[in-house]
Amino acid sequence: MKTPNWLRRLTHRRKKPNRAVPSVSYLETLPAELRTLILFSLAGVEDLRALVLASPVFYQQYLLDRRAVLASALRAELGNRVFVDAYAAQASATRYPLGSKRGRHSVTWFLDKYLELRLRSISDDPADAATAGNPSEDDLIRMVCFYRSVARLLASECAALFLRKLDPSLEVDALSVTEQRRLLRALYRFQLFCHLFGPSPRGSPGWPKFGFSEEIQVVFFRGFPPWEIEEVHCVYTLIREKYTSILDAIQGDVDPRDPKFADWGGPIAHPASYDLSSINNRINIRQGTATLGLRILQEILGATDPAAQSETMQKHMTRAGKTKFEQVLGFGPAWPFRRDQHGNEAERAEARGDRMRFDRDREDGPPLPWVAMWQGKWRNVFGDQLPEALKIRGYVFWDSKRLVRTGGKDTLMNMWWEELERVEMRVRRGY
Repeated sequence: MKTPNWLRRLTHRRKKPNRAVPSVSYLETLPAELRTLILFSLAGVEDLRALVLASPVFYQQYLLDRRAVLASALRAELGNRVFVDAYAAQASATRYPLGSKRGRHSVTWFLDKYLELRLRSISDDPADAATAGNPSEDDLIRMVCFYRSVARLLASECAALFLRKLDPSLEVDALSVTEQRRLLRALYRFQLFCHLFGPSPRGSPGWPKFGFSEEIQVVFFRGFPPWEIEEVHCVYTLIREKYTSILDAIQGDVDPRDPKFADWGGPIAHPASYDLSSINNRINIRQGTATLGLRILQEILGATDPAAQSETMQKHMTRAGKTKFEQVLGFGPAWPFRRDQHGNEAERAEARGDRMRFDRDREDGPPLPWVAMWQGKWRNVFGDQLPEALKIRGYVFWDSKRLVRTGGKDTLMNMWWEELERVEMRVRRGY
């Protein structure tokens, strides 16, 4: 959101000879109504933070209507659509704290409400879209803190990792608004999945009693176009690669046969030991730790050296519960289950042979690589049926200008043509 012209004129008067540039103190002399209008016109949370820290007057004005001002600043930064994802992630953390029980009915009800808010956020009525989601003041404070300390940092860190995979020689420049919001919504949606379906600490009971991973796929991803499901899977692919490399590095340190566990006399293995030589154990722990959420990922990526990353991983290692993310979007019966039992508009669009066009770099539209891959035809394909080589490069996040300027489009499309025959075979077989 750009700063309005009237506000720029207030804060940046024309310079005249021998005249000082007006400071925040000039704005403090404005009537309270105008000061309030300024607070609601800021372009994001950092502008708000800078103003209230610089001015006791604006700080007091902010306190008078903190909930509405925070909501306005965060919406300006995230946009209405991503604001709803951020709200859902926070609301799920409030409703389902770690260790709590998350039953089928409760989780389904929550996701129904989330879908309603998502539909409102894309309403043609701007007033309706701008009021989708109504967090409490406490939730808004937590949302802003999570955005500043976790989500925004991870968006930048993940973008850098994806782009280095795309072309290690490229400098990672600033993200566009659309790229930033695509990354943020993927992160928030993954965090929401973790709150609803992830394990409780150390694998204690608490996961919802859904019977099948394919059922969770249908319930959780309702209403998402396939490229937005791919956004979440790209984030998880990056997490999976990072956590796998750390588990490889610490395998000997956590082995139950390591001498440091020799004095443990319990009937079961030491709680800090894990047999990572077992592939099943390794996969289980990788998924369990990943679905503890983004704070741990940020702690690991923010660590300054491999030793610190390994220490963080050992501190948080957790076995997966009954729900495993890799099964939700992996091979298996989910595809025939989805097509036969839960046909949706995306499935019907594919069956009708609907066309899809690239409409610039719209936040709510398909990215250029997706349209090019399917040659303008609607395809409802996602998950492990699509190549990991594309996901680890974040192929659904990037604007067309970046891809054309850097040659990234050609790189991605060459990978796609090499994999297309195998992809079509997987789709035909339904796994």
